[in-house]
Amino acid sequence: MRTKSILLILCLLLPLAAQAQVTLPKKGSQPHPRLILKAEDEVAVRELIGRDKYARIVDSSIVAFCESRLNEPSYTDERDAAGTRFLYLRQKNKDIHLFSYMGRIHGREDCRERAIDEMMQMCEWKNWNPEHFLDPSEAALAVSICYDWFYDYLTPKQRKTVRNALLDFAVYPSFEKHPDHYFYSTTNWSSVCNCGIMAAALALYEEDSATAVRVLERCMEGNRKVFRSYDPTGAYPEGFNYWSFGTRHEVLLLDMLENVMGTDFGLATETPGFMLTPYFILHMTGPFGMAFNYGDNPAETKFHPAVFWFAQKNYDPSLLYLEQKQLTSGEDITVGAYACLAAMLKWYSKVNPSEDRVVPSDLFYENGDKKIPLFIYRSSWESEDAAYLGIRGGSIRKVNHSHIDAGSFVYYKDKVRWVAELGAPNYSLVESYIGHNPLFLIKQESARWDVLREGAHGHSVVTFDGQRPWIDCDVQFVKTFRAPNQKGALMDLTSMYPGMTKSYRRMVYLDAADNLVVTEKFVGATEAHRVRWTLVTETDAALEDGTVVLRKNGLSRQLSFALTGKDSAGQPAVPQFSVSVDEAATDQPYDEGNPGFKLIHLEFTLEAGATVNLISRLL
Repeated sequence: MRTKSILLILCLLLPLAAQAQVTLPKKGSQPHPRLILKAEDEVAVRELIGRDKYARIVDSSIVAFCESRLNEPSYTDERDAAGTRFLYLRQKNKDIHLFSYMGRIHGREDCRERAIDEMMQMCEWKNWNPEHFLDPSEAALAVSICYDWFYDYLTPKQRKTVRNALLDFAVYPSFEKHPDHYFYSTTNWSSVCNCGIMAAALALYEEDSATAVRVLERCMEGNRKVFRSYDPTGAYPEGFNYWSFGTRHEVLLLDMLENVMGTDFGLATETPGFMLTPYFILHMTGPFGMAFNYGDNPAETKFHPAVFWFAQKNYDPSLLYLEQKQLTSGEDITVGAYACLAAMLKWYSKVNPSEDRVVPSDLFYENGDKKIPLFIYRSSWESEDAAYLGIRGGSIRKVNHSHIDAGSFVYYKDKVRWVAELGAPNYSLVESYIGHNPLFLIKQESARWDVLREGAHGHSVVTFDGQRPWIDCDVQFVKTFRAPNQKGALMDLTSMYPGMTKSYRRMVYLDAADNLVVTEKFVGATEAHRVRWTLVTETDAALEDGTVVLRKNGLSRQLSFALTGKDSAGQPAVPQFSVSVDEAATDQPYDEGNPGFKLIHLEFTLEAGATVNLISRLL
């Protein structure tokens, strides 16, 4: 906590950087290679691989991938059935990045030639799909790095072909295709798009300095806005998976600026939250590799190479605790993270790594961010059987990639997700039925909320009369608890259900034995409402003799309910309730199956003027 407090104070004291006047390095002062790995960085990376087992795992994974791909055919520019996306663009980019690494770090001529061949093929495509600008941005990053790293191996004709492709397929369209959305947003799009186009500008600045300056000045203005997503505490509203995607491109962008320009123009320290954000991602991962996956995020955690940038900047090796563990898990770390692996090894070499992992000290995480208030508790860092509770508040409409899940929570213990999130839907499947725009339209009337994994009916929340909760809600923590017998949070959910009650509050906590307790208090119903309480569980739950029993991995627990209440006259009145256990599925063609998940429902009638207390215990 002391490290985080010092960082916050320092960041608050730093003056806001003014928009930078870009002055490009003099011709010849920054020779190729200059993006990510300069010539001297190769030595540091090779030395690290020789002495550190975690670095060797990264390197071995890249070697194994390249050996398996070397004699396989190249990916083409084939499009999906709708013609809107490339089927294999990211696989193509991955080939370019990792074969380039092999050519640099291992001096493999065959891999260097394969990287150049892949780059040249991509530069001969018709375009890089400017209608979906993540595609040309990610392509530009891969091509720019390969061009920069192997500049001396390219013929003049090849250099010209690559330069033209970067300009015609990425840089010039970036000023034509909705630049406000792509380059000035507060979402991961800004990080990815600015990173890719800026890589091209830095790789080509001698050939077209006017365009390079234009790109860099836009980056100084537009990319600043993305740091609002991390402000003030480092919590990332889009969730842990989008944190990984956006943040790894953001730190690559900062790294390239520092490498070539000698400064990041104050971007990293402009808002205090950015340098605190690795603590958010550290706590978002549960004790056995399953994350707190609110919003459009899968539960399975992945390797986060961006954390290594923060570890060396913050001088905090405990940030690497879970990343080092992930490296020994057998996961294929080249999936997703491929663009950042070479940079990650450079950053890691500056951490002064030890093969003994440094255990984080904090068992609790509270961010105090009203946009996305979070409470996280774990009973231990070192046991996979540890208890883990994650609670999410905040808004729905104001958060990109959100679900109707404000007030929801996850609870893991003994390697079981007793209370879980279903995660993101299959975008392509849903789009094929309801279209792209309706799926990503964050409005009250959006068809997005009809999808099981997006709407209230697929989350551990309450609904009144089957109606859709209000997405302009503002669910805040009234109080949080850190006592040994009570670890959790009390939330006010009244704004999520306007006009239904005078007050609705939920408290979620773990008791002294780390068992789950959830209380609901409904006060002053405006009229009679049918209330449905839902719990999402990744267990074989069943109703047995009136009791809900949850079973998984040879373990079993019972979920019990107790209701008390008063009628409108203040007299004791206990509502009748029913309990059911249902499959986490619907009859809609866009809702994929969720095998292994169940939805536990409790229903009762909340009479007009009545007050009802519901206590649920999982023992």
